[in-house]
Amino acid sequence: MRLKLVALGLALATSTFAGDIYSQGTYFGELIKISFKGKGNQKVFEGYLELPSGEIWKFNTLNGEVIKRLTHFVRVEYVQPEKEGEAFKGATTPYNAVRFTSVKVFRLHRIYKLSRDKVAEFIKQGYNYSHGFRCGRVEKIAITEFKTGWFSKKKAMNLSLALTNIYGLPATEDGKPIVWHAIVPSNTSQSGFFENFEEGQREDLYNILLTNMGKFVCIEYLQREPNPKDPFNYRVVGVYKVER
Repeated sequence: MRLKLVALGLALATSTFAGDIYSQGTYFGELIKISFKGKGNQKVFEGYLELPSGEIWKFNTLNGEVIKRLTHFVRVEYVQPEKEGEAFKGATTPYNAVRFTSVKVFRLHRIYKLSRDKVAEFIKQGYNYSHGFRCGRVEKIAITEFKTGWFSKKKAMNLSLALTNIYGLPATEDGKPIVWHAIVPSNTSQSGFFENFEEGQREDLYNILLTNMGKFVCIEYLQREPNPKDPFNYRVVGVYKVER
Protein backbone atom coordinates (compact mmCIF):
# COMPACT_ATOMS: atom_id res chain seq x y z
CA MET A 1 0.00 0.00 0.00
CA ARG A 2 2.85 2.39 0.91
CA LEU A 3 4.57 1.74 -2.42
CA LYS A 4 1.36 2.63 -4.23
CA LEU A 5 1.09 5.89 -2.28
CA VAL A 6 4.72 6.76 -3.04
CA ALA A 7 4.16 6.11 -6.71
CA LEU A 8 1.00 8.22 -6.64
CA GLY A 9 2.86 11.04 -4.91
CA LEU A 10 5.58 11.06 -7.54
CA ALA A 11 2.97 10.96 -10.29
CA LEU A 12 1.16 13.97 -8.83
CA ALA A 13 4.41 15.85 -8.30
CA THR A 14 5.43 15.40 -11.91
CA SER A 15 2.03 16.23 -13.39
CA THR A 16 3.21 19.77 -14.23
CA PHE A 17 6.19 18.58 -16.26
CA ALA A 18 6.08 19.07 -20.00
CA GLY A 19 8.06 15.88 -20.62
CA ASP A 20 9.17 12.65 -19.05
CA ILE A 21 11.28 12.37 -15.91
CA TYR A 22 14.98 12.78 -16.64
CA SER A 23 16.12 11.70 -13.19
CA GLN A 24 14.94 11.15 -9.66
CA GLY A 25 16.95 10.69 -6.51
CA THR A 26 17.72 11.79 -2.97
CA TYR A 27 20.01 14.40 -1.41
CA PHE A 28 21.04 14.70 2.26
CA GLY A 29 21.98 17.83 4.19
CA GLU A 30 20.70 20.69 6.35
CA LEU A 31 18.04 23.16 5.23
CA ILE A 32 19.64 26.58 5.73
CA LYS A 33 17.58 28.82 3.43
CA ILE A 34 13.92 28.80 2.44
CA SER A 35 11.98 31.50 0.61
CA PHE A 36 8.66 31.64 -1.15
CA LYS A 37 6.63 33.73 -3.54
CA GLY A 38 2.92 33.78 -4.24
CA LYS A 39 -0.15 33.36 -2.05
CA GLY A 40 -2.26 30.47 -0.78
CA ASN A 41 -2.02 27.36 -2.93
CA GLN A 42 0.02 29.28 -5.50
CA LYS A 43 3.15 29.51 -3.32
CA VAL A 44 6.41 28.35 -4.87
CA PHE A 45 9.23 27.59 -2.44
CA GLU A 46 12.97 27.71 -3.08
CA GLY A 47 15.43 26.06 -0.71
CA TYR A 48 19.13 25.69 -0.08
CA LEU A 49 20.26 22.31 1.24
CA GLU A 50 23.81 22.41 2.59
CA LEU A 51 25.43 19.08 1.79
CA PRO A 52 28.06 17.41 4.02
CA SER A 53 30.71 18.76 1.62
CA GLY A 54 29.55 22.34 2.29
CA GLU A 55 28.23 22.80 -1.26
CA ILE A 56 24.59 23.82 -1.55
CA TRP A 57 21.93 22.15 -3.64
CA LYS A 58 19.12 24.47 -4.75
CA PHE A 59 15.63 23.11 -5.25
CA ASN A 60 12.01 24.12 -5.63
CA THR A 61 8.95 22.59 -4.08
CA LEU A 62 5.22 23.17 -3.82
CA ASN A 63 5.22 21.46 -0.41
CA GLY A 64 4.74 24.10 2.30
CA GLU A 65 5.87 21.74 5.07
CA VAL A 66 9.45 22.57 4.09
CA ILE A 67 9.29 25.69 6.29
CA LYS A 68 8.71 23.55 9.39
CA ARG A 69 11.93 21.70 8.60
CA LEU A 70 14.21 24.74 8.50
CA THR A 71 17.57 23.78 10.14
CA HIS A 72 16.66 20.07 10.07
CA PHE A 73 19.06 17.56 8.58
CA VAL A 74 16.88 15.89 5.99
CA ARG A 75 16.72 13.45 3.13
CA VAL A 76 15.11 15.16 0.15
CA GLU A 77 13.61 13.10 -2.66
CA TYR A 78 13.38 14.92 -5.96
CA VAL A 79 12.36 14.52 -9.57
CA GLN A 80 13.79 16.32 -12.58
CA PRO A 81 12.15 16.72 -15.99
CA GLU A 82 13.76 15.32 -19.10
CA LYS A 83 14.42 18.73 -20.60
CA GLU A 84 16.72 21.11 -18.75
CA GLY A 85 14.75 24.03 -17.39
CA GLU A 86 12.33 24.97 -14.63
CA ALA A 87 10.82 22.08 -12.69
CA PHE A 88 7.35 23.62 -12.94
CA LYS A 89 5.74 26.98 -13.61
CA GLY A 90 7.28 29.62 -11.37
CA ALA A 91 10.22 27.44 -10.34
CA THR A 92 13.79 28.73 -10.41
CA THR A 93 15.60 25.36 -10.60
CA PRO A 94 15.13 22.11 -12.55
CA TYR A 95 14.57 20.16 -9.31
CA ASN A 96 11.17 19.48 -7.76
CA ALA A 97 11.54 18.26 -4.17
CA VAL A 98 8.61 15.95 -3.49
CA ARG A 99 9.34 14.51 -0.05
CA PHE A 100 11.29 15.53 3.07
CA THR A 101 12.35 13.12 5.80
CA SER A 102 13.93 14.65 8.91
CA VAL A 103 16.96 12.74 10.18
CA LYS A 104 18.03 15.18 12.91
CA VAL A 105 15.70 17.84 14.27
CA PHE A 106 16.50 21.22 15.81
CA ARG A 107 13.84 23.55 17.27
CA LEU A 108 13.80 27.26 16.58
CA HIS A 109 13.18 29.83 19.32
CA ARG A 110 12.20 33.35 18.22
CA ILE A 111 14.23 36.11 19.89
CA TYR A 112 13.01 39.03 17.78
CA LYS A 113 9.59 39.56 16.26
CA LEU A 114 7.72 42.39 14.60
CA SER A 115 4.00 42.77 15.18
CA ARG A 116 1.57 41.51 12.54
CA ASP A 117 0.39 45.07 11.95
CA LYS A 118 3.94 46.21 11.23
CA VAL A 119 4.56 43.28 8.87
CA ALA A 120 1.27 44.06 7.07
CA GLU A 121 2.36 47.70 6.77
CA PHE A 122 5.64 46.70 5.11
CA ILE A 123 3.82 44.37 2.71
CA LYS A 124 1.56 47.27 1.67
CA GLN A 125 4.70 49.34 1.10
CA GLY A 126 5.81 46.82 -1.52
CA TYR A 127 7.81 44.29 0.49
CA ASN A 128 5.81 41.45 -1.04
CA TYR A 129 8.18 40.13 -3.68
CA SER A 130 9.53 37.34 -1.48
CA HIS A 131 9.35 36.10 2.12
CA GLY A 132 12.09 33.92 3.48
CA PHE A 133 14.57 32.65 6.07
CA ARG A 134 18.36 32.47 5.90
CA CYS A 135 20.55 30.77 8.50
CA GLY A 136 24.18 31.19 9.46
CA ARG A 137 26.42 33.47 11.46
CA VAL A 138 26.33 37.26 11.47
CA GLU A 139 29.83 38.41 10.54
CA LYS A 140 29.21 42.14 10.21
CA ILE A 141 26.71 44.78 11.27
CA ALA A 142 27.24 48.50 10.80
CA ILE A 143 25.15 51.64 10.86
CA THR A 144 25.83 53.36 7.55
CA GLU A 145 24.48 56.53 5.98
CA PHE A 146 23.00 56.06 2.51
CA LYS A 147 21.96 58.67 0.00
CA THR A 148 18.21 58.56 -0.68
CA GLY A 149 17.84 61.62 -2.88
CA TRP A 150 19.67 64.68 -4.18
CA PHE A 151 19.83 66.28 -0.75
CA SER A 152 18.61 63.53 1.60
CA LYS A 153 20.33 60.73 3.48
CA LYS A 154 19.20 57.98 5.80
CA LYS A 155 21.02 55.70 8.23
CA ALA A 156 20.43 51.96 7.81
CA MET A 157 21.98 48.73 9.05
CA ASN A 158 24.51 47.11 6.75
CA LEU A 159 24.19 43.38 7.52
CA SER A 160 26.36 40.46 6.37
CA LEU A 161 25.26 36.91 7.20
CA ALA A 162 27.65 34.07 6.33
CA LEU A 163 25.50 31.04 5.50
CA THR A 164 26.62 27.97 7.46
CA ASN A 165 25.14 24.83 8.90
CA ILE A 166 24.48 24.59 12.62
CA TYR A 167 27.99 23.25 13.26
CA GLY A 168 29.69 26.15 11.50
CA LEU A 169 30.53 24.51 8.17
CA PRO A 170 30.42 27.36 5.60
CA ALA A 171 27.94 26.97 2.76
CA THR A 172 29.63 27.27 -0.61
CA GLU A 173 28.64 27.60 -4.25
CA ASP A 174 31.26 26.61 -6.83
CA GLY A 175 33.73 26.47 -3.96
CA LYS A 176 33.10 30.05 -2.80
CA PRO A 177 31.52 30.89 0.60
CA ILE A 178 27.99 32.32 0.43
CA VAL A 179 27.44 35.59 2.29
CA TRP A 180 24.08 37.37 2.28
CA HIS A 181 24.44 41.16 2.24
CA ALA A 182 21.41 43.26 3.09
CA ILE A 183 20.86 46.95 3.76
CA VAL A 184 18.09 47.04 6.35
CA PRO A 185 16.11 50.18 7.23
CA SER A 186 14.98 50.91 10.76
CA ASN A 187 11.80 49.13 11.86
CA THR A 188 10.96 51.85 14.38
CA SER A 189 12.00 55.18 12.88
CA GLN A 190 11.17 56.76 9.51
CA SER A 191 14.25 58.95 9.76
CA GLY A 192 16.60 55.97 10.01
CA PHE A 193 18.54 53.91 12.52
CA PHE A 194 19.47 55.73 15.68
CA GLU A 195 22.48 55.03 17.84
CA ASN A 196 24.14 56.45 20.89
CA PHE A 197 27.33 54.53 21.56
CA GLU A 198 28.25 56.58 24.61
CA GLU A 199 25.12 55.52 26.44
CA GLY A 200 24.99 52.09 24.79
CA GLN A 201 21.57 52.77 23.29
CA ARG A 202 20.76 51.04 20.04
CA GLU A 203 17.64 49.62 18.43
CA ASP A 204 16.44 46.20 19.58
CA LEU A 205 17.21 44.51 16.26
CA TYR A 206 20.78 45.82 16.26
CA ASN A 207 21.29 44.77 19.90
CA ILE A 208 20.00 41.25 19.27
CA LEU A 209 22.20 40.71 16.23
CA LEU A 210 25.18 42.21 18.08
CA THR A 211 24.66 39.93 21.09
CA ASN A 212 24.39 36.86 18.88
CA MET A 213 27.30 37.54 16.52
CA GLY A 214 29.24 34.32 15.97
CA LYS A 215 26.25 32.21 16.98
CA PHE A 216 24.02 30.27 14.62
CA VAL A 217 20.81 32.23 13.91
CA CYS A 218 18.07 32.30 11.31
CA ILE A 219 16.88 35.64 9.97
CA GLU A 220 13.33 36.05 8.65
CA TYR A 221 12.93 38.76 6.02
CA LEU A 222 10.58 40.39 3.57
CA GLN A 223 11.91 41.47 0.20
CA ARG A 224 10.55 43.87 -2.35
CA GLU A 225 11.34 43.64 -6.05
CA PRO A 226 15.03 44.50 -6.41
CA ASN A 227 15.66 48.09 -7.44
CA PRO A 228 19.29 49.07 -8.13
CA LYS A 229 18.42 52.74 -7.54
CA ASP A 230 17.13 52.07 -4.02
CA PRO A 231 19.27 49.91 -1.71
CA PHE A 232 16.56 49.27 0.92
CA ASN A 233 15.25 46.01 -0.56
CA TYR A 234 14.88 44.01 2.68
CA ARG A 235 13.05 44.20 6.00
CA VAL A 236 14.10 41.94 8.87
CA VAL A 237 10.93 40.81 10.64
CA GLY A 238 12.22 37.97 12.84
CA VAL A 239 15.36 36.43 14.34
CA TYR A 240 15.56 32.85 15.64
CA LYS A 241 18.02 30.82 17.69
CA VAL A 242 18.23 27.05 17.75
CA GLU A 243 17.24 25.09 20.84
CA ARG A 244 19.48 22.05 21.12
